[in-house]
Amino acid sequence: MPPCSRLILVRHGRPLVTDGVLPSEWPLAEDSQTSISILGREMGLSPGAILLSSTEPKALATAEALALQSGVRPTDGLREVTKPWFEREADLQRATRAYLAGQVLDGWEPLPTAVERFDRVVARLERPGVVVVTHGTIMTAWLASAGLLPNPFEFWQSLGQPDAWEVRLGSRGLRRLL
Repeated sequence: MPPCSRLILVRHGRPLVTDGVLPSEWPLAEDSQTSISILGREMGLSPGAILLSSTEPKALATAEALALQSGVRPTDGLREVTKPWFEREADLQRATRAYLAGQVLDGWEPLPTAVERFDRVVARLERPGVVVVTHGTIMTAWLASAGLLPNPFEFWQSLGQPDAWEVRLGSRGLRRLL
């Protein structure tokens, strides 16, 4: 069977930011369930849809909320880019802009390494319509590497929590599902 030509990328719901806990361990905020339910209805997922998820709690919980009667397959290759914690949003914004532009930053997973691990997961997909629940920076980096984003940083800034995008790889198409 040919590789998947269409997939749906979902950015996780809003996490519960917890002091002293790494972002990779944050759970979903309780009020995220409503927005995830709305997203699920808008996406029109059917029972039996294949859902792959990052192994991080906020992504897994988002996938489980979307899953209906389907199972969720946790997949480490879909986790967020490894990066340092930023106290100030402006510092995160500056660093993310530089990272997405290809600059090598101390403490950040190399961009080619992150994109390659994500791409390995996508390359193994064999069915169209697979739902991939992941994170903003890795999703943006992968879409940019596929030539689907004219301005990766602007796309990253525009992402909601949650958010969903349909990707058509053969035609290089991308559209928001909300």
